[in-house]
Amino acid sequence: MKYLFNARLVLILSSFLLITGWSFGGDEAQAKKVVLANLKDSDSAKFGEFTRLDENNVCIVVNAKNSLGGYAGNKIAFVRKVDDNWELIGISSDLDPCAK
Repeated sequence: MKYLFNARLVLILSSFLLITGWSFGGDEAQAKKVVLANLKDSDSAKFGEFTRLDENNVCIVVNAKNSLGGYAGNKIAFVRKVDDNWELIGISSDLDPCAK
């Protein structure tokens, strides 16, 4: 009986989260999704450190394959949150702006 109650509760909560559009993962997952959408080979992406610069700006270390099929080396992706949506500002080779 207790198992049945727990299963129903999980089903109800899961349905609520799907209907309302809530997602697990938060800002980091959403920012990475934006970066992936802007890479030439998103399947090859390897993410490193995620740094929050302030409430609406983050940078993420990313290494992905270029047009020639080789890894380009670590780059910094600058991502900004505007009206609850994340957008890519740019990708740079300069790692200093995100150094702690």
